[in-house]
Amino acid sequence: MNSEFLAWFFEKYMANTAEDWEEHVSGIYDLYWRDIEFSKQIARTSQCSKIDVSSQFSLINIKYESNYGKIEFWEEMRTVRASEFGEKIFGEDKEITVVTPFMKIWIFPPKKFILFEMKKAMKEHKFPGKGEDKTERENQEGPTEKEKEQIKQNGGFMNIVRKMSEKYGGAVDGVIQLKDYATNEIVFNLYVNINEKDIIKMKPMLPEEVPQEDIKIEIDFEKIYDMIYTTQKEMEGERIESPPWARDESIGTKLDDIKDGIGIYFRVKDILNSATITPASSEKDVRKLLNKFFLMMMQQGDKGGEQGEDISEKLDDASAKDFKEIAKEG
Repeated sequence: MNSEFLAWFFEKYMANTAEDWEEHVSGIYDLYWRDIEFSKQIARTSQCSKIDVSSQFSLINIKYESNYGKIEFWEEMRTVRASEFGEKIFGEDKEITVVTPFMKIWIFPPKKFILFEMKKAMKEHKFPGKGEDKTERENQEGPTEKEKEQIKQNGGFMNIVRKMSEKYGGAVDGVIQLKDYATNEIVFNLYVNINEKDIIKMKPMLPEEVPQEDIKIEIDFEKIYDMIYTTQKEMEGERIESPPWARDESIGTKLDDIKDGIGIYFRVKDILNSATITPASSEKDVRKLLNKFFLMMMQQGDKGGEQGEDISEKLDDASAKDFKEIAKEG
């Protein structure tokens, strides 16, 4: 565990393993827990032989940071009771000196991995990501039943949906495409159907599988990637690994638990404003729909959050004029 190894791990090993990224990232955790096992074996051996070897170690203390993540790995000599260490054979109150490793780590996948996952999801007609909400959204092809009920209570939004549906004969067929403009590739293609009953139905599919297209929204994948990177770094922070005998230390608390709804809103708003919409005759209605839908989701999502605050109040403080304009649209 030195600078050369960490440079290789982040810059070469992790950066060039798009398909196997999740499997490869586990390697650093495997090393950490193997180091803990070594520490336990050394402690056991020294107790059995009654030899104090604590003064013979050169403790590791190293930091490394790259575009793909950062890590801090260090060791401390800790004296713990045998019962806490899990070695009751030496007696409950026996004190054991143990090399105790800690690891503070944050790893973000390379762009190749995000591209790979999005293209794979598109081909498999799935939404990227994991979790119960993703599964429910795939089953219902759009907002959950709870979300639909909340959306229908918003008269301004439903008025826009009604007008757009009537304009296109009862329902709007559209596509939302994430494009990698560096290669001109479609990274993710989402078929969208807008109508009064279902509000918005969505299904990932290949561009050639789209049944009908009234409207197209093209979004720069680079902006999406930057937003995911920044948001993940701010909200997830750093993960801390510690051995069982040091787990109750304050170091085990989660760092950087930042839930900045204002920052997320303006990042997404910038992405929506930069989207290319065709045909031009539908651009005004589409932008109005996107802005109101996203604002509504942000407000509803925050009301059920841990902080118990309405994000609209925070956002109004940040940009009251912006939100008043959106609220009046439709």
